Order: sequence, then structure tokens, then C-alpha cells
Amino acid sequence: MRRNDKQYAISCYEKILDELYNTDTLVNVTITSCLEKETNCEYYGIPEKFRAMISNERNQYISLLTLISDKIKYINKLNAAFEQERLLLH
Repeated sequence: MRRNDKQYAISCYEKILDELYNTDTLVNVTITSCLEKETNCEYYGIPEKFRAMISNERNQYISLLTLISDKIKYINKLNAAFEQERLLLH
């Protein structure tokens, strides 16, 4: 691979890692927000009969977002292993 090609590939790789980090941060901020609203029983004046539905929906979002965060962490772990292997090859 030519030097410019290698530099471009490394640049793309670094951008991917940055985007994964930013995405994980957004997911975790959203999880924290949902957890705080659930913990503080924030229902915005919604009638009592709908609160259980909102709570259930929030908990589903929290679960899905947690799965997404776990997947991103796994991808980051794979990237770290790839990077370690790349360093060992050079």
C-alpha cells in the first residue's frame, strides 16, 4: 500500500473511532436522562393511569440503549485488538 493510501486508511480508522466514541457518549447521555426521569418520577402532568405505560416505555428504551452501548463497547474492543495486532505486525 502506498504511503498516501496508508495515511488515508489510518485517517478513516481514526474518524471511525471518534464517531464510535461520540455515538457511545450520546447513547449513555440518553440512558442517564431516561434513568433520572424514571428515578425522579417525572411524568409531566400525565394522568396516573398512563404513568405505568410511560415507565414501561422508558425502561424498554433504557434496555435497548444499553444493548446498543454494549455493542459499541464490543466494537471498540475489536478495534483495540486490531490496533494491537497492527502494531505487532510493524
